[in-house]
Amino acid sequence: MSLTVAEWFAFFYLSQVAFILFPPAIGSLLFFLGFAGRFLGSMVLGYFGDRFGTRASLVITVLTLVSSSLVVSLVPSTPLVAVFRVIQGFSLGGEWGGASVALSEAFSSSRFRVFLLSFIQLAVPIALILSTGAVLFLSSRHFEDWNYALLLVVLLSLLSIPLIKAPSRGGREGYNLASALKEWKGILHAVGIKVSESANFYIFTSFVFSFATASVSSDVLISVLTQLVTMPLFGYLANQVGRKEVGLIGIALFVVGAALLESRLLLPGELVLSLSDSALYSPQSSILVDLFKGEYKHTNVNLSYQLASVLGGSLPPLVLSFTGYPIVYVVLPYALITALSFLKVKG
Repeated sequence: MSLTVAEWFAFFYLSQVAFILFPPAIGSLLFFLGFAGRFLGSMVLGYFGDRFGTRASLVITVLTLVSSSLVVSLVPSTPLVAVFRVIQGFSLGGEWGGASVALSEAFSSSRFRVFLLSFIQLAVPIALILSTGAVLFLSSRHFEDWNYALLLVVLLSLLSIPLIKAPSRGGREGYNLASALKEWKGILHAVGIKVSESANFYIFTSFVFSFATASVSSDVLISVLTQLVTMPLFGYLANQVGRKEVGLIGIALFVVGAALLESRLLLPGELVLSLSDSALYSPQSSILVDLFKGEYKHTNVNLSYQLASVLGGSLPPLVLSFTGYPIVYVVLPYALITALSFLKVKG
């Protein structure tokens, strides 16, 4: 999990400091570059995972993340930060799928497989808490030496190398992306599973700051802290009761939480959306890995995850910001797509 925490910490941390340290246009560009890098990494590192094996893919994510983090921590110029943002997004784009496939293989015979795979998802709240803590600490120092926080990324990444136990053997020699995309039905299904959770996450951790209330920062932090408990809890429920049932609970909570936010009940709305995100996210690794049985598992798990992240993570906040539509109106189409996708999930 240390590598996944490092990946998400780097992504969240630079997203947060970009809008503080740089002009708004540069901050927005850096935010976009992170998502562009994630999409590119999903395909390239997916190729390495399918062609050369999971271990090869994960080692590349470590090397790219460590090298780019070291450079920026030592020479934090704006052009280098932009390059780092693309490389870090590239690394993240392939890491989640690789880690999910590796753990799925490791726990393939365990009766608690769904529960155990849910611990990958804990990396997100842990990383968000760490990055927020780093930003709060550095704000008291007027963000002097902000770049040295990236040394934590280097440390966590290097610690993960001995833990990468996935098989190193490769798969199909005649790999090509067109063949991987023949599993387009599975990709669409996976995007449907993921897209509402992405919309939910960026609404309750980012868009909510547009309300500009005195308590919004603490409300977000409290909501994320609760996920340290609720995410493994929903992972256990998904293992015992069913992934479909837990996912549908998450969708219902998504709509309720959006309605509460629309009514300006911020803390209740944040807590409900946090619960929804935990219910939707905890079984996600096992679901996406199970959707792809062929020799292009890495590519399609990564690609569908990152595509859904772009569609769910970037569009709803933009629509809400520029149109003023009620939050519920924006989330309902996402909720419907994901509900229909969960109805097709087995087990």
